[in-house]
Amino acid sequence: GEPSSGPWQQPPNPDPQARWPGSEAYGTDSGSGPNFGPGFGPDAGRPIGPGAETPTRPPPIDRAAASNLARRLVLDFQFEGRMARDDYWKMFAWRAGIVLIAFALAAGGGGEMGEGPGVIGLLAALLALVVGLSGIAEACRRLHDTGKPGMWNFLLLIPYIGWAGLIYLLAQPGEPGANPYGPPPGGAPGR
Repeated sequence: GEPSSGPWQQPPNPDPQARWPGSEAYGTDSGSGPNFGPGFGPDAGRPIGPGAETPTRPPPIDRAAASNLARRLVLDFQFEGRMARDDYWKMFAWRAGIVLIAFALAAGGGGEMGEGPGVIGLLAALLALVVGLSGIAEACRRLHDTGKPGMWNFLLLIPYIGWAGLIYLLAQPGEPGANPYGPPPGGAPGR
């Protein structure tokens, strides 16, 4: 038969109202055994600790903002006009995250060992290409805001140092008034 006690078993609790030693650090328990916090035991899912409240639903997603972001990431191939500095760097951060995720998916592939990248890998690579090309269009507009032509994007073709020069140009404040590429975006100087 089964042994009634051993190093792997808790001794029986003679008082059902008594708490197991140390259980107060993890919240309340029914006295039936140790409580290991939310997700385990009789208090699974309940908030623990002083002043704990039941979690509320996350705020609703602003569908118009999400749609605008998706449009700008994938379908924004406009090379004319100007783009404010803060808008450019916000979109740059989104693009970098999406491209990193796409490259991770492409590297994982989704195909069997030795069969090539698979459908997921090819779709991820295509997404990275589209998002990257629309990023070049936004970089052109950002350069236009500083008064420089979009051809400065070709600095990226200079090995090892070209990216540093381009980042320097993209980080410069925009021209306060109208320039040959159009009126200032948003109307605020020094963006």
